[in-house]
Amino acid sequence: MVLVVIFGCVVTGIALFHWRQLRLENAQIQALCRELQGELEAARLENAGRARNDPQPLSARERTELLRLRNRAGQLGTATNELQQLRRELRRLVAENQQLRSSPAAPASEVAVTEGSELVLKKNWTFSGYATPEDAFQSMVWAMNQGNLEVLLECLTPEERAGMLKNWGDKPAEQIARERRQKMDDVTGFRILDRREIAADRIALTIYAEGKGDSAGMLFQRSGNDWKMAGKTPPREFPGSN
Repeated sequence: MVLVVIFGCVVTGIALFHWRQLRLENAQIQALCRELQGELEAARLENAGRARNDPQPLSARERTELLRLRNRAGQLGTATNELQQLRRELRRLVAENQQLRSSPAAPASEVAVTEGSELVLKKNWTFSGYATPEDAFQSMVWAMNQGNLEVLLECLTPEERAGMLKNWGDKPAEQIARERRQKMDDVTGFRILDRREIAADRIALTIYAEGKGDSAGMLFQRSGNDWKMAGKTPPREFPGSN
């Protein structure tokens, strides 16, 4: 059982390495995109000017430059494919790590308590879509912090959405948005302490709110390819989570 826990830690380390490599690859590809777009635009403007003033075919130098730009575009496509492969490998490692953590063969006394995921600061919150429960949660807190009620409701299952609309009653949208933002005033970031698979399409997260100093449990339900928040669950207790 100790080997299972150690292996889980190794998988987590590999996943973090791939995540950092993924961020580096993404930054490199974005830089390459900007450089390539600038060169293509410069070439387009130069060719347009020559077409107006000189209808002659491209010179040898110009053909060489065009081939170079096409080669750079091919390099960009290759880098994009490599980035997608890294993303798939990262998702596989994360899923493998989660399976090890949720293995029923490990007695509670032998399960190591981890510090959870990396702290996600409020200034870095973004709309992340709904591909995973973690993405859906970040999209939800981003929407609350922005006072974006449309996205907030989209993060919920139909049942939770109906309940939230009922609680809002006849309040003006501006008031509701202001109240949502106020709920996030004291929160400086969040950390996911625990991820439990309740069923193949139901996952519970225990989330620690940095700044407020408390934790909450949330249930997420898969619908097609998306995950939506389906209600609250009792949070698991961890040292330092309260």
